[in-house]
Amino acid sequence: ERDPAAARAWYRKSAEAGVRRAMDRLAYLLAHGVGGPRDRTEAVRQARRATRLGSRLGRAYLGTFFLRGWGGLPIDVATGRTLLRKSAKAGSSFACTELALLLRRSQGNPKTVTSLLRRAASLGSERAHHLLAGREDPSPWGGSAPR
Repeated sequence: ERDPAAARAWYRKSAEAGVRRAMDRLAYLLAHGVGGPRDRTEAVRQARRATRLGSRLGRAYLGTFFLRGWGGLPIDVATGRTLLRKSAKAGSSFACTELALLLRRSQGNPKTVTSLLRRAASLGSERAHHLLAGREDPSPWGGSAPR
């Protein structure tokens, strides 16, 4: 049986020990309140730590946090977009999907949106497959503005 609180505690221990992937996961859990209270300020801190260690996913999470103004960050679309682009270019399926959704919401080039979603799907993103098929976004990140 899954225990989100136990998972969060283990990710925290591993993140404190310097494990980059644990920082990514912990940032997500904190941002969404999985396994404990929502703490977006700490989520930003973990995403920044992971980014400094070269994490594509941490950089992408940080980009989404800037887009939303989470964790005390200002809403900064330019910074968020830049972070997502860097992560997408480095091969993050999450960043490709988020960037595609951002472009779609801002009336970006539909070919670019489709290209980004196809790339995300090729990188294994089930969410991108859903979006390409025209189904509702299954992600807890959702499609809320300004993402």
